[in-house]
Amino acid sequence: MTFALTLADPEGDTFPCPASPVIVRAQRRSLRVRLGFIALAWAANGAMLAGVTAGLLVGEPFVPASGTGPLVPLSTYLLLPILTIVSMTVAGEAQKRIYGYSVHLLPGTSHNSFAPRWGRPVNRCTAAAGCLAGLAAALVLLPWDAWADAAWWRQALAVLLFAVFVAGALLTLRSQLPRVRLFRERHEAEQRRFRAVLDGGARSVARVTRVERTGQWLDSLPVFLLGLTWPTPDGPRDVTIRITEYPCWAPVLGNEFDVWYDPGAPGDDSRVHLRRRLIGQRVPDRPESFRAPAVGDSGAGPVTPRWMPSTPVPGWAAERWIYALLALLGAAVACAATALTPTAFPGMPGIAWLCLAVESGALLANAVLWLAFATRRPRFAHGADLAWIAALPFLTAFGYAPAVLGADPVWRFDFDRDVEVLTSWLYGGTILAALLAFLLTFALVARSHRMLNAGVSAPPEEIEEALRHHDPAAIERLRTRYGYLAGGVQLI
Repeated sequence: MTFALTLADPEGDTFPCPASPVIVRAQRRSLRVRLGFIALAWAANGAMLAGVTAGLLVGEPFVPASGTGPLVPLSTYLLLPILTIVSMTVAGEAQKRIYGYSVHLLPGTSHNSFAPRWGRPVNRCTAAAGCLAGLAAALVLLPWDAWADAAWWRQALAVLLFAVFVAGALLTLRSQLPRVRLFRERHEAEQRRFRAVLDGGARSVARVTRVERTGQWLDSLPVFLLGLTWPTPDGPRDVTIRITEYPCWAPVLGNEFDVWYDPGAPGDDSRVHLRRRLIGQRVPDRPESFRAPAVGDSGAGPVTPRWMPSTPVPGWAAERWIYALLALLGAAVACAATALTPTAFPGMPGIAWLCLAVESGALLANAVLWLAFATRRPRFAHGADLAWIAALPFLTAFGYAPAVLGADPVWRFDFDRDVEVLTSWLYGGTILAALLAFLLTFALVARSHRMLNAGVSAPPEEIEEALRHHDPAAIERLRTRYGYLAGGVQLI
């Protein structure tokens, strides 16, 4: 693990939590996808909120689908806001990982890391921009004929609502954009300094001269204070750092760190970078003694990473194929519903059929993802974050459900042909398939490493160093030497 000395300052509020640049680049790409999704979700939320509210005020439905009952307002005022808020909440985790360290809460003997402060302004600015785009789209789609015939007070109330929405989004951008620029500039400066020291700095070897347990845990991992000593042109330098580690690799006296520093400023902690060695180093005799104590029903902290099983489990390889077949079954149900709709319900509105086609496409993409996962395609070796594809069917179901199930031919339930009954059952099966796809997302996130590398044997120390090393070729060597595919799959 390579990190700046300043991140391990015992008096600071950060801990080193670096990752391989291969994984960081993939997570940065996935972050762009997440932020794009947040923008689209808030755009849909802004358009529906403004449009449906104005449509109700002027007495003309914003969504031209009669017989939908309460489904469109329910989706507008409840389902879409919940979806957009949750998406902003979970997107901060990726920003924490990309930023390279974790900010934490100090009270108590056990605490969890959380996203750095810059993640929230990025989310808020993205949401505000998306909301403004949605409001602009709502202006184009509003029922202007009914608007002209509405009472003046209805028009005034609708204009007031638009003004409130726009003002809120603009105030958010004005207050948060300067913070985003500031954090971005700091992050880029840190990265330039990091590369300059690693590429052109002097290198030395530090030895661990002191190991002290703090009695604290971060994310269920023990926190240690270490004393390090390494030679410099001005004589030996002694520092104290604070790190976390899995108990199976807890630091031991005499272990080594690689040190890079700027020869022109050997005492500048911001230009000193450390990398802890795992391969060939001593490990503790009783790693279980370092576990975090059990809290409630959560159990004690882990001794080893979750991707590092003590014995191979052959069932994991079959497990990924079971999930792939379930995803294929869900896609088949949705495609059958799409194909039968023109025959069963020729009066289905075009927007409803389009929503069904989008849902079918999302389930097909989900099935393709699981097939790629089951066949261990090399794309997963580069930390590709594809869990958002697995979540797409569930997310698009928020538009599919009211548009299709709320349409006249289905809402009235006056079926007199077998094909209508069959198609209606397929509509319900599509909703269940979307829910199943969402549940499979958690399996992909929680068990991806174990399922993906079932039957592959690779030294865990090499895997850990590759996942946390600055060398971009380390992960590729895992694939070529052992067939181990290292990656990071996260929930959108």
